[in-house]
Amino acid sequence: MKVETQFQLHMSPLRVWSALADFGSFAIWHPTYHFTGTAHAPGESLQLVWRLRKDQSVNVDADLVTIQKPQAIGWKSGLAGIITFHEEYEIVPGSEAVEIVHRFEWRGVLGRMLGLFTTRGVGRAMASQDRALANYLRRGTRTTSTPNRHKRRAASARSKRGGG
Repeated sequence: MKVETQFQLHMSPLRVWSALADFGSFAIWHPTYHFTGTAHAPGESLQLVWRLRKDQSVNVDADLVTIQKPQAIGWKSGLAGIITFHEEYEIVPGSEAVEIVHRFEWRGVLGRMLGLFTTRGVGRAMASQDRALANYLRRGTRTTSTPNRHKRRAASARSKRGGG
């Protein structure tokens, strides 16, 4: 069972990839899980804490599968041949915006059976995760030249008077 979602953001592919490659930041933005540890190359492992419900979570090892700066990043977890999940983000640059393709796939004997019953729920969860990532990235790119409105007003008044 494979589920894929797509969305676009007006920012650089490197900015998106950097947020996804910063596994520590998942605890800030991701609604379902977070990572502990670091991994920089395919085959390296991280600890994945997957929150199933508010009071239940599962700790599993996640192996980094894909890490191509700034095009893609992905990982897998589970028991090989029995049940595994693979998750990947692909970053596709465009002329106006970057497209983020988010993929999730259950594999293995039990994974295929589980996929039959969870496709719709996984799709909804991925849409929620995509919104959370987009919001996180947008918050990080907001800048204001002067954070205080009184300073902005004073600067505006000075420029109207011709003073600098």
